[in-house]
Amino acid sequence: MKSIRQHALIIGGIVGAACAAGAGVAATHPLSFPALSGTAAARPDDAADYQKLIDDYAGTIVTVKFVLKIDGGGGEGDHETETVGVMIDAKGIVLCSSIKTGGFAGMMGGGGPTVTPTDVKVLVGDDTEGKKATMLTRDSELDLAWIKIDEPGDKPYKHVDLSGAVVASIGQRVFAVDRMGKFFDRATVISEGRIRGITEKPRRLFVPTDALVSDLGLPVFTVDGKIVGVTIVQFPDPESVGTGGGADGQGARAMVLPADEVAKATKRAMENPTPAPAPASDKAKEGDKPGAPRPAAPKADKP
Repeated sequence: MKSIRQHALIIGGIVGAACAAGAGVAATHPLSFPALSGTAAARPDDAADYQKLIDDYAGTIVTVKFVLKIDGGGGEGDHETETVGVMIDAKGIVLCSSIKTGGFAGMMGGGGPTVTPTDVKVLVGDDTEGKKATMLTRDSELDLAWIKIDEPGDKPYKHVDLSGAVVASIGQRVFAVDRMGKFFDRATVISEGRIRGITEKPRRLFVPTDALVSDLGLPVFTVDGKIVGVTIVQFPDPESVGTGGGADGQGARAMVLPADEVAKATKRAMENPTPAPAPASDKAKEGDKPGAPRPAAPKADKP
């Protein structure tokens, strides 16, 4: 059984491999996928394209800060961390990666740790304190998680409209909008790549060049600002976790989940939210008997 630290390194390796410039770097990650060439060459109008995307969507990219409460699995304790998310509703609904918000625990099988995101805060724009928020639910299979700001305020949030989705084509230039960390002033940055293929299994997914994926849970757009999808990670099967590949030799891969599928999953999540269970340590304070069965991690409906 891997410790929580080992699984954190694996997740870091997945994202790192997506950004690797060469196959030698990617090969050092335990769950990597091959680094690929194919980054689009610079064009005279690139500066204008990038600036337009930043102007239009910088305000939709947020930082999600939280504390992971971990019980069992050799990594007990509280771990402060953060990830990026994208605002998808004017009332304060944020979409982010399930894996990056503790969802990796669900892939460990029975006997793994209980990992619960707590003290969730969402930083929008120049906010350095963050607004209190709640994890609504997650879909581990799609690598999606939904968070809601508890008191959104009177002013609607700038957000990405998932209903305006377009279908990308092979070879098309696409762009991911990301937000850097505190050390780099949380600057908005653009990653460019191309759609190098489309797969229909395990579901319809756009296969990007590695240059596109700087992180998970990022919105991906066409050059004219139409939403294509969201960056996620997909595992071929549960046995592939920690082995470097599934039955077909393919390990975890960064993909772009089409925005219309994200919209459908969001609709399901909003209709039937399943909050994460309280950590075992907290439940004990509420009077639970020692040794009582720990509640199962929430599972979203399959697509």
